[in-house]
Amino acid sequence: AEYMGKEAETGDAILSLTRNGARVLLRFKEDSSAQTFTDAIRRCCVLTDFKRDYDVIKAIGKGAHAKVFLTVSKRDQREYAVKSFLLSELRKESDSQPGLINEIN
Repeated sequence: AEYMGKEAETGDAILSLTRNGARVLLRFKEDSSAQTFTDAIRRCCVLTDFKRDYDVIKAIGKGAHAKVFLTVSKRDQREYAVKSFLLSELRKESDSQPGLINEIN
C-alpha cells in the first residue's frame, strides 16, 4: 500500500494497491483510517508472487472479504494458511473498509 496524498476535490486520503501491474485506488475520509489500513496490510501481508512461491492444497475458509487457503511453500516445503483478499471488495465504497480492516487483523 502506498499513500498517494489527498484528492483535491474531496480531501479524501488516497492509497494505491498494486498487484501484477494492476492498480486499485482506495479512498478514505480520514488520514487516520488510511494509516490504520496501511499498517494492517503491512503487518499481515506477505509481499510476494503468490503463485510462484506457494502451491495451493485446498480452500479451508471463507469470510466476507477473503478466502483462506492451505498452501505449501515451494521454498521450505512447509504448510501455511494464506488469506487471500478479493480485489472486488477492495474496490467497494468506504463503508466496507472497516470490515475489511477487521478481516485483516
